[in-house]
Amino acid sequence: MENHLKWLDAAAFLGCHSIRVNAASNPKLPAEEQMKLAADGLHALCVEGDKRGLFVVVENHGGTSSNGKWLTGVMKAVNHPRVGVLPDFGNFYTNRDAGELYNPYQACVNSCPG
Repeated sequence: MENHLKWLDAAAFLGCHSIRVNAASNPKLPAEEQMKLAADGLHALCVEGDKRGLFVVVENHGGTSSNGKWLTGVMKAVNHPRVGVLPDFGNFYTNRDAGELYNPYQACVNSCPG
C-alpha cells in the first residue's frame, strides 16, 4: 500500500479520478489468505484515496484476480465506497496454464456493481 501513495499523489496532481492497481499477494498462500491481504491493502489505499478524492480500481491481471468469484470476494471485503473494478473481460481465467477461461458474463455479474 505504501508504494502506491506516490501514485495517488500524482493522480491527484494531474486531476485524475482514479488509480488502477492489481490485487496480488504471495501466490504460495491459500486464496482465502490472499483475499484477506488484498482486501486489507485495498481498504487502506481507499482511505488514502478518499483524502485525495480518488477512487482505487482493480484490474484482473492474472493469478487469483482472474477468478471473478475471488475478485468479488475481495471487493466485498474491502467494503469501501472508493473501491471498484476495471474488468478486462478477456483476462478472466479459471486455469491460465490450460487456457480455461472463466465465463466473462458471469465475471461481470459477480464483480460489477448493480
